[in-house]
Amino acid sequence: MRWIASTFCRPSKAVETKIGIRTLGLLLFLSAWAQGMAQSLTGTTGLITVPTATLVKDGEVLLGLSIGNRKYNVRNNKFHEYSYFVTIGYLPFLEVSLRLNRHYRFTWPDDDRTTQGIGDRMASIRLQMLKEKKYLPSIVLGAHDFFSAFGASTEVVFYNALYAVASKKLQPPGFPVRLALHAGYGMDLMNAKHHDFVGLFGGVSMEAGSWMTLMTEYDTEKFNGGAAFHFFKHVQVLLALKDFNTFAGSLSCSFRLQ
Repeated sequence: MRWIASTFCRPSKAVETKIGIRTLGLLLFLSAWAQGMAQSLTGTTGLITVPTATLVKDGEVLLGLSIGNRKYNVRNNKFHEYSYFVTIGYLPFLEVSLRLNRHYRFTWPDDDRTTQGIGDRMASIRLQMLKEKKYLPSIVLGAHDFFSAFGASTEVVFYNALYAVASKKLQPPGFPVRLALHAGYGMDLMNAKHHDFVGLFGGVSMEAGSWMTLMTEYDTEKFNGGAAFHFFKHVQVLLALKDFNTFAGSLSCSFRLQ
């Protein structure tokens, strides 16, 4: 029945074109109240997956949901993965984030059970060591999924990272958009099943007005590209291509505690 409905109720090309035009118009209308955020797929402030040296503002809370293809699911590449996250600017120099990762349409291979528990939990903490100045970049130290450092089993630590990253905004005279350069280095000093950002990583972001940010990055293993769309000053939609061939995306919103 689903196949029949999708076959005979599919809109014509003309109707699809009208829907596309109206959708684009709606996006542009919403963008009139836009203001840039910088929420990565992982929940922390960053580009697509790599972190940057920008923090959320003190007292700001960001909530979001991201989805990823099983090709890059480090826990189990048989399943797509979706993640819930919350990021808090606790102090002007401190950002804390919590993330819950779950498999999509998960089943145990032995008895077809679909129970996967609460999911994989990941915490991150990011400390700003230097604020951006006229000739100096901002610098942040960060740690992700660091529970193994306190005696937790390394078999359940899949997203461990320990890194330093620097960011610098640039806007040459007469240039219509603002660029930002980001570069960092990560180490695998803590025991874990899997480490993120081991070695050099970085990227470039370009703010095309206040409603869209274009990004490209290198995450120590592959190049990724994407665009973040900002709506109503509090909502961001991130669309990305990992390795420029696999889709990933997220939706996040922000509000202030004070």
